[in-house]
Amino acid sequence: MKRRDKVLSSDFLKAKAVKITDPEWEKGQAMMLDPSAFQKEDIKVYEGHIAHNFIDRDKERFSLPVLKSLAKTLVGKSLLTGHNWGPPGDGRFFETSLEKMTMEDTLVFIGPTPLKKMQNILAGIQAKEGSIYWLKAKWYMLAEDPAVKKIDAGITKDLSVGFGAPMLSEVKDADSDKSQYIEYQNTKDREAEAYEASLVFLGSQYGARITKDANNLNQNEDNEMLKITLFGKSFELTE
Repeated sequence: MKRRDKVLSSDFLKAKAVKITDPEWEKGQAMMLDPSAFQKEDIKVYEGHIAHNFIDRDKERFSLPVLKSLAKTLVGKSLLTGHNWGPPGDGRFFETSLEKMTMEDTLVFIGPTPLKKMQNILAGIQAKEGSIYWLKAKWYMLAEDPAVKKIDAGITKDLSVGFGAPMLSEVKDADSDKSQYIEYQNTKDREAEAYEASLVFLGSQYGARITKDANNLNQNEDNEMLKITLFGKSFELTE
């Protein structure tokens, strides 16, 4: 599969406190080689909206099966900076979920865009796949990492996913035969894979952002369709 870096845009950041919750601390410890070397205050946990299933600035979109594949394969991967492959990352992803969001809430969440027909675009995707879906992910970082200070200050906001997808398909308008967008798809023999996700500048997709730190994570959020962790059982990941 060809490597792709899909850069996701962000509008604002909500991350303030350093203290993390007991469940987040336990999950972080499970990934450490020497948990005894760290205390809770040494770690910060964040949650971000990584990807979605509607059309981006490049006139591309992830199909829902591809979005599920990215959610499944991002667990255990690194948080990098600027897709800089080679050096160690700044964090590690330990949990993902797919969240349904209404068209109206999505419009508010992504904020202003240059597309005057964004509402129509979202309506089309909602009709095609039943909902607007967002891939959300949680990761942990060392509190002393300089990147953490930039995140908390609101300087670092944007996220990007580096991925491979086995197939690209052009979607055309049924009436005019005009190209509408390009869609990443899985095939019978292979599915998409998330290689990493990165802290980057403003990029291709609308609306992704670092949304919360561990102190603000809502443990009762209604994340439907899929929820996996590296430390527990597998949940439904396929159609």
